[in-house]
Amino acid sequence: MASPVAVVWNPACRHHYAGAGHPERPQRFEAVLEALRQPALGKSIEWVEAAPAAREPIERVHPADYLDMLEALSQRGGGALDGDTFLAPRSLESVLASAGVALRAVEEGLKRGRAFGVTRPPGHHALAARAMGFCFLNNVVLAARHAQALGCAHVLIVDWDVHHGNGTQALVERDASIRFVSMHQYPWYPGTGAADERGVGNVFNVPRPGGLPRPVYARDFLAGVDAALDGFRPDILLVSAGFDSLAGDPLGEFTLEPDDITRWTEALRERMGNRPVVGVMRAATGSICSPPVSSRTCARYLDRVTVTTAPTQPPQASKNWPTSIYRRPDGTLEQDISPTRIREILQTGEGELWVDIDSASMHQHALLEKVFSFHPLAIEDTLSPGTRVKFEEYDRYVFVVMAVIRFDEGTPEPYDLATTNVYFFLGKNFLVTVHARPSKSCVVVRERLMRSPELMARGVEMIMHNIIDQSVDAYFPLVEELNVMVDSLEERLFEAFDEKLIHEIFKAKRSAFGMRRHVGPLREVLNILTNRPCSYIRSETQLYYRDIYDHTIRIVESMDTVRDLLAGVLETYLSQTSNRMNKVMKQLSIVATIALPLIVIGGVYGMNFSQMPLTHHPFGFYIALGTMVIVSGIMIWWLKKNRWL
Repeated sequence: MASPVAVVWNPACRHHYAGAGHPERPQRFEAVLEALRQPALGKSIEWVEAAPAAREPIERVHPADYLDMLEALSQRGGGALDGDTFLAPRSLESVLASAGVALRAVEEGLKRGRAFGVTRPPGHHALAARAMGFCFLNNVVLAARHAQALGCAHVLIVDWDVHHGNGTQALVERDASIRFVSMHQYPWYPGTGAADERGVGNVFNVPRPGGLPRPVYARDFLAGVDAALDGFRPDILLVSAGFDSLAGDPLGEFTLEPDDITRWTEALRERMGNRPVVGVMRAATGSICSPPVSSRTCARYLDRVTVTTAPTQPPQASKNWPTSIYRRPDGTLEQDISPTRIREILQTGEGELWVDIDSASMHQHALLEKVFSFHPLAIEDTLSPGTRVKFEEYDRYVFVVMAVIRFDEGTPEPYDLATTNVYFFLGKNFLVTVHARPSKSCVVVRERLMRSPELMARGVEMIMHNIIDQSVDAYFPLVEELNVMVDSLEERLFEAFDEKLIHEIFKAKRSAFGMRRHVGPLREVLNILTNRPCSYIRSETQLYYRDIYDHTIRIVESMDTVRDLLAGVLETYLSQTSNRMNKVMKQLSIVATIALPLIVIGGVYGMNFSQMPLTHHPFGFYIALGTMVIVSGIMIWWLKKNRWL
């Protein structure tokens, strides 16, 4: 039985938190740990907890000034290092823990022959003195330098990731003792990784477009590895393992499956023989020293790896892609286009593009940051169902939030409202809509555009107008239904008094206030879209927004009327309640008035005097009783005469 694989980790890797909605989240780390802790793997794995990395091994790769800057930023509570790389208050703990895992994984690999380091945050984009692409320290380059310090003269780093490991390449491309092989989607973030980027002959990039058949990727990657091994015998292999190259990634368009990764791993182990193989999850590769690569190897590599033998074909639509429609400048339409194509459209700025994103899908939601590069605060708003209706303006787009209201059919109460937000990002030639629940307005507008594609020629701002118009028009039946409910309450109130009616009145008031609370701010947003000059809405289009603005005024006025009617119903209810109480008090007062003389008479004859009139008379009791009846009769006659009865 083979010896267990050392899995190196550090629990502090989970402390890094880049903010709500950020794709680099602690759940990534937890998911890997959960998968490795399956009972079936229990005998195949030996867990090793690494210590955080010290300064000395880190400074082999990153300058002290850069590390001082990270420490100072951490002490201030963190901050942004670029558009998508954030150092949170406890992120530095994770950064140092991740580097420590990479170093310990090398030590375990040299001792056991195999090791796997679970690192977070990742590292293969990190440059010597610059954080980028979620990466702070280049973990695999740290691992490579550590291996060199432990006696490994030659190091091979292979990187499979949909993004090119630009940081790894930059840190090793002048060091012939390390050879670097990377397969990545190209062109793609960060824009590096072309086949002619060779360093000193030690860099073997395998740039590939998305959508190719699986065998092409599998073959070309191993061809790149074989080219790197030609005339080069590494003492250790470091695998920078990024799994966004698998099919179904929200951004990448590679078609690889887990079986392909397995076959790659087996092929790499076969090529390495008994030499150590160390995998570092979500990291980058490293540098050491070795003789320059021969021109023969370079030529063979370029011949075998840089030319794709399978023709490029459009990637098949994925269920993780959002619904989209693009009108080309020639008037033809594209539907359900890939993230790569979306990026190209944004770069050209031509045509009209509408992308409809389901925020419940993590894959689709990631496009907001990765493809469109929207502001993190706006992206965070799209994940919060409590975001208020508002209008915000950014450099390249405007951000609009509106509420979609309906009566909640999932509860027995007829007055319960269910609200969901629809978010709009409107730019020069694009509109992005985001919603967590299916939007009827978006479906209606999409069907209309498919029937009449020429409507998109009016601009993406008209698409946003149509969606908002559909949503606002849906308010009118709600207002009418609420009016009918209020009329019903009035009728019930006057036909037969019901004490439980007060509960329904307050529920109706709550619905009216809730609807008014959402429509009121929308009126202000539409006022801005109608009257304020905007780079993304033409003046002739603003006239159409004015029509929706008028609709919201009507709805607000109707809601004010409903609110006044409900106030009248409540006052009537309270008046009826007061009248009923007064009637009861009147009846009780009459009873007390009639009974008072009787009580007086009974009280007089109840006194313990021995000499009282009629005390010893044989008919005294009947005379007293008759007197009470006569006095009561006189009292009733007098109350009726004065119309008190």
